[in-house]
Amino acid sequence: MLERMTSLGAYSYLYAAFMAFLITYIVMKVIALRQVLSKDEFKMEYKEKDRNLAMARLTKMFPIETVNFKGRIFKKGMTVRITTLQKKVFQGEFIGKNDLNVICILTNEHIIAHEINKISEMISLDETK
Repeated sequence: MLERMTSLGAYSYLYAAFMAFLITYIVMKVIALRQVLSKDEFKMEYKEKDRNLAMARLTKMFPIETVNFKGRIFKKGMTVRITTLQKKVFQGEFIGKNDLNVICILTNEHIIAHEINKISEMISLDETK
């Protein structure tokens, strides 16, 4: 085997090195692309201090603490589940409402701000327990 290695020229070694580099580069790019595509772009990982700061900002942005939705009263801190007109379902803590009729819900991974007139159903999960 050593005889075969010594019979190769410099061009063969350079070609083999270039091909190894190219194959490694392509594999690394495919792995990076798969990681980017599988990552949830809205997922948040926050510490308790960051959460408190975010809650303070959300309270300022959504100062109205009670909402009347189709005859039902929802208050700040209640666990609610909303269904939008696009049939998306969100479940989390009700934060508040602002003057533009936008409500805010804090889920485990997202902060949802949605217009009230684009919500088809809103249910309090605290009452159903």
